[in-house]
Amino acid sequence: MKKSRFFSLLCAFWPGAGEMYLGLMKRGLGIMLAFWGVIAMIVAFQVDLLLFILPVLWFYSFFDTLTLRNLEYDALVELQERDEFFFQELLGSREGMLGALGKHHVLVGWGCIFLGAALLYNRLMRWVWWSDAIPGWVTSILESIPSLLLAFGVIALGLWLVRGKKLPADKVEDYPQYHGEAGKGE
Repeated sequence: MKKSRFFSLLCAFWPGAGEMYLGLMKRGLGIMLAFWGVIAMIVAFQVDLLLFILPVLWFYSFFDTLTLRNLEYDALVELQERDEFFFQELLGSREGMLGALGKHHVLVGWGCIFLGAALLYNRLMRWVWWSDAIPGWVTSILESIPSLLLAFGVIALGLWLVRGKKLPADKVEDYPQYHGEAGKGE
């Protein structure tokens, strides 16, 4: 059954609803749970750092709905038959999802450490604001920690990018020097 273009557009404004309207229930539910889960984490843990995820999810869902709406009917029916949750589709099958986590476990670990440090810092700053026993200079140092860490992170990233990928000393290969066309006849 053909879906209304106008109603698809209206549903696209609500993350996950457009996909659900087009018959991709698991995909839409996954996007909706991700969107509202991030909002719940922001409210429950008071971590404003996660706010950047919301527009990314919103735009993904909006343009995904519009892309799905413009598919041929047979292609949409095929997608509906193999409907997968949002993260399964992004990372592959369930084994692929675990494999992706296994491959990137260091990145996931650093992400968890960063999020935990942000949570601790956020709680510490709330305690500092309510405490009159801490001098003002200590408060200003504590307030500048995130920007200092970001500055050091950007510098480290820049140094890493400038350094580039180095070959190990035992892997360096010698190539014969090219002398052009003149070197062929000799």
